[in-house]
Amino acid sequence: MPAKEWGSYRETLYRILDGFRPRYIFEYGTGKSTDIFCSYPDVEKVISVEHDDAYAENIRTRLYDNHTLLVEHDLDRYAGTLQDAPDFIFVDGRNRVECLKRAKQVSGAIVMLHDSDRTKYKEGIEIFSYKVYTDGGNTVTLTDDFAKASIIARVLKDDTIRVP
Repeated sequence: MPAKEWGSYRETLYRILDGFRPRYIFEYGTGKSTDIFCSYPDVEKVISVEHDDAYAENIRTRLYDNHTLLVEHDLDRYAGTLQDAPDFIFVDGRNRVECLKRAKQVSGAIVMLHDSDRTKYKEGIEIFSYKVYTDGGNTVTLTDDFAKASIIARVLKDDTIRVP
């Protein structure tokens, strides 16, 4: 089932932010999520990567003190822009399966994928041990940490957690 609207992930996003209070967020793809992250009280650092110059310019005009914008036009290098060890990784840009593979390498991170109902992302989703679907299956929150998965399921009030 397609997402109800653009940004249909917002409720899930706010529940994760409220439940985990991440300090450092990395996001693949910019937009409304960037505004949410940069304005959220506990977030100290947001790094976003964007491939589209028009989207990047739109985000640049917002001038958030806690935000760093990376522009990577080469989609073969896009996923590799992930820096350091963020607490939370939001995937809503290009080359999502590769982005999910990179995100999995960050120990302890919580990862959220928007448009998870698209079959082309299944390979990236399946590499994670725990998956909590929300937004009618259009958003999935992922982790390899059982304790975090349990909290995610409770925070999202969702019983669709899948364990190996």
